[in-house]
Amino acid sequence: MRKGQTALEYLITYGWAILVILVVLAVLWYYGIFNPSRWAGEQVGSFTAFNVMDHKFTSTELQLRLANKLGQNIRITAVGVKKSGDTAYNLNTSTTLASPVDLNANSEATVTVPLNTSSLGASTGDIVSLDVSIIYDNLQSGLTGKIDTTTMNLKVA
Repeated sequence: MRKGQTALEYLITYGWAILVILVVLAVLWYYGIFNPSRWAGEQVGSFTAFNVMDHKFTSTELQLRLANKLGQNIRITAVGVKKSGDTAYNLNTSTTLASPVDLNANSEATVTVPLNTSSLGASTGDIVSLDVSIIYDNLQSGLTGKIDTTTMNLKVA
């Protein structure tokens, strides 16, 4: 009888300790402590044909200051933005630019994309992983091109 009582006391004592640890972990998870994007800073990816010189990401728009590395004059006609991991560009976040942006060889220009961050599941202060796609017309050859970026981690201002 003595061994059984000792074993039961052992299980109950350590059972309560494990339960307390599980509750603490659940509370920390609820408050987002284990979310790596909370601790990661902003990271701006690069395009093969463009350098991102500067950016601004608000709840209503994404502005990218792009430098043309193509060596040819282009006209940016559309920009697609999606949350990383999504399979397709959301209709709310894929935009044909109202006024296309002309970008001469080896020069810079700012592209502004109207964007509703709530469609990306983000709010002010969140860091969001985005995939950005730029569609452009080559003004010298007349051909249309599309360039995708590596993932950008941007903070909503």
